[in-house]
Amino acid sequence: MMSLIPAFKLGWCNAWLGTIPLMLTMLILFITNKRASQRAMDMSEYTVRERIRTVVTTLIFFGAVLYSICLPLKWGTIWFYMGLIVYVCGCIPYIIATVNFAATPLNEPIVSGVYTISRNPLYFFSALILLGIGIAGASWLMIVLVVLYAVVNHSTVLAEERFCSDKYGEPYRTYMRNVPRYLLFF
Repeated sequence: MMSLIPAFKLGWCNAWLGTIPLMLTMLILFITNKRASQRAMDMSEYTVRERIRTVVTTLIFFGAVLYSICLPLKWGTIWFYMGLIVYVCGCIPYIIATVNFAATPLNEPIVSGVYTISRNPLYFFSALILLGIGIAGASWLMIVLVVLYAVVNHSTVLAEERFCSDKYGEPYRTYMRNVPRYLLFF
């Protein structure tokens, strides 16, 4: 049963295990690829409001990751297996999208690999990973954090797309017309 009031219990087999691929790919990206790090951190064209929302989104994301340390997984339950399916559906394309992100030259838009099915796969699939973790832990709090992350993050996505449209011009606008913002009909 999914609990309204979350269970907080530190443990080695808690939901934080699911954040390892998410955090590890980010860490590897930032340590090994300075060019990709610069691209990921570039908010030079954001308005003050967009920067604030991006910081808030980041805080919500890391809040969910921190909460996962205290979130026991519901091993052997239907919640765990449903969450695992959602998690895997997010994790694999997230890792591939990170590689696509890192492999693209700084002066080119990222339009290959997973970016052919989503203009924002890192955001979409990181939310899917956290959603899978929330389901596997049967935690409404985690699911609420994921929804909040996705809603607030939408303004960051719009800012990035505006930035890319200005920087890369018509080729990027054509890409925007042909590839959905998130995935399929989103």
